[in-house]
Amino acid sequence: LFMGLGMLFMPESPRYLAWKGDTDQARAVLRKLRGSDQEKKLAAEIAEIERDVQDLKMQKSSWKELFSGKLALTMLVGIFIPTVSQFSGINAIMLYSATIFNDMCLSGIAMTAVIGVVNFLFTFIAVFLSDKSGRKPLLLTGATGMLLGLVASAAIIWTIDYTTNKSAANGIVFLIMFFIANYASTWGAVASWIVPSEVFPMRVRGKAIGLATMGNWLANVIVAFVTPILIRPDVADVSGTFMFYACFMFIAIPFVAFLLPETKGVPLEEMEEKFSLPLKEHIRNNASELCRRRPKTQGSKPDDFANKL
Repeated sequence: LFMGLGMLFMPESPRYLAWKGDTDQARAVLRKLRGSDQEKKLAAEIAEIERDVQDLKMQKSSWKELFSGKLALTMLVGIFIPTVSQFSGINAIMLYSATIFNDMCLSGIAMTAVIGVVNFLFTFIAVFLSDKSGRKPLLLTGATGMLLGLVASAAIIWTIDYTTNKSAANGIVFLIMFFIANYASTWGAVASWIVPSEVFPMRVRGKAIGLATMGNWLANVIVAFVTPILIRPDVADVSGTFMFYACFMFIAIPFVAFLLPETKGVPLEEMEEKFSLPLKEHIRNNASELCRRRPKTQGSKPDDFANKL
């Protein structure tokens, strides 16, 4: 209901308006997004969108193109990131938190409600920071936080009997809430929905986002079926389940660092150029981007690490 009401106030995208020939309205929407003090950049962006729309009208996209070598890296990044967000462990905790907390002699229903509140509140951080800090720093920070939360929780569960040790149980509760806060403020919004909408070329965007969304929900279904098997004491138990999902975050950190370029404020046309580079050059550019974000240390150059790749 709230989503439907919100859609009433959401404008059409500038590219769609330009496609329909309503350039003035497209310019008005861009002005709201970019600010009224960016007229020169706005005019250049509108001109670029119009050129791109004209090119698109002369091109025909196909499903076959999605699986071509030209779009291989783009498809890998655009589908992997929302898919691996489901394998972060978020749905394992959201779906089976009642069982986990009941084992700690806590109210599973009450703690599940608390998780929902934490998830809801910290989502607003992603809303405010995704445009301010960028997508990539949020994903890297969130993945690191989730990895630490899962590993630390697993270590406590593995080494201490939390059913009788109140301090251990409280520590696990804190770490799970820490994990939820990190997910909601970073991967929850950015990985599942923002990144796929910003990496695919315009001509195949609809089909590609459809595949990314399918991967997202397919991973969700797999997690829902696999988790109740994993958490059984005779299989992996809760600690092993947390470590299993932590492995995906361990993989996600270097993947985001070296294969995902920053998408904040980057036009789709420019994003396609970034992904069209040879793989080694693509990785080197992303490494340089990371180095430029780091504070400089005395005697070091920001591109030293990138040049070694």
